[in-house]
Amino acid sequence: MRNYRQFRRELDRIDERGSLAYIALMLDIDNFKLINDTYGHTEGNAVLKFFATELRKWRKYVQNETGKRIKLFRFGGEEFFVLIENMEIDDVFERIEQFKNEFNHQNFVTEDGQQLKISFSGGLSDARETTSIRLAVKDADEALYVAKNSGKKRVVKRRQKSLVVNSKDLRPHYSEQEKVQD
Repeated sequence: MRNYRQFRRELDRIDERGSLAYIALMLDIDNFKLINDTYGHTEGNAVLKFFATELRKWRKYVQNETGKRIKLFRFGGEEFFVLIENMEIDDVFERIEQFKNEFNHQNFVTEDGQQLKISFSGGLSDARETTSIRLAVKDADEALYVAKNSGKKRVVKRRQKSLVVNSKDLRPHYSEQEKVQD
């Protein structure tokens, strides 16, 4: 998995080429600080490795199925960034939702045999709806923030200056569309 320095270089290359045919996907492991505080940093690191391994499997599956290029980056802490070339946002949304649902049914097993449910949230945006890849990254990060603040375990996509949240994922009393307006 690529690191943050490689992430910045990749954005520079995209800026030089002037292409905006990318989907930006920001992922964050839910409640990671609690995992570290409860089970220790060694287990926290094992959770990161577990998630990264499962994310790589997802990437390989999607690349084999679609032929699209997907790059993974460790963004920092428990955040990961996925850069997907020449795919539609709805297709990526559907595929990451499927991955999220499958991942949420797995257990992480600690060194002493405890089984933990690990989940993640995500935000995605389409660079074609912005003026730069960096704005798409910022939009994906903002969508992730909405996902985290609306209950976690969800993916939010940003489209044409609006946030789209799968309505079945929201609590009945809370509408992110009403709360967040650009």
